[in-house]
Amino acid sequence: MDLPKLASLAVGIGFAIGLFYNVGFFLSLDLQLFSLLTYKDHLATLVIFAPVAIVPILWCIGLRADPVRRRRASLAAGTLAALAIAFWVERGELAGTPALESASVTITALAALLLVVYCAAVLLDRGLRINETPADDAARDRETRAISFGILGLLVFVTMLGAAHATLAMRSSAFDTELTLTGEGAAPSPPRPAHVVRVIDKGLLVVFRDAPGRIAFVRNEMVRVLSDPAKP
Repeated sequence: MDLPKLASLAVGIGFAIGLFYNVGFFLSLDLQLFSLLTYKDHLATLVIFAPVAIVPILWCIGLRADPVRRRRASLAAGTLAALAIAFWVERGELAGTPALESASVTITALAALLLVVYCAAVLLDRGLRINETPADDAARDRETRAISFGILGLLVFVTMLGAAHATLAMRSSAFDTELTLTGEGAAPSPPRPAHVVRVIDKGLLVVFRDAPGRIAFVRNEMVRVLSDPAKP
């Protein structure tokens, strides 16, 4: 096993997950806001994703160790991928009410997460066997297809996952955060109920209750008090 190459592969996959998740998030939200992100935001996405995905990824790698199970898992992943894409594209027509549409987006996000995990496992599985030479041309073609579909699937479904999360974040009606912003004088502005869509390195993306149709970027230095409800 070539550990340096495997480590490089894992780092590359991780950074791609962080980057394309944020691409999908801001494609759904507003792509112009993507420029507000720094490299810390992409790393933060990876840090959040890694603990959730590490055990399922290892399970998928073990699943792929057996050729029969590998074929079945790949067939199941391909079927789920086709359903997830169709569900995402037709979500507006399939759901007649906002509640049903939110439910369909949630289901799509879960499917996308499973597919991201499986595609990452495919690429890491190949990394674990990086020094193995395929026995013949047919085996080499299978390996090439697996890597190609793994890369393509990872990019597509990480982007879909980010877009689904942005859609759900914008549809939330819970304005349970109070923001007190710095004023021009000595006195701060009055607290404003808001829904925090995303915390980024430079500040907050929020929707204020008194302007529900607009997303606002609040820089860190503008926040005087941020108050969330206490949780038991």
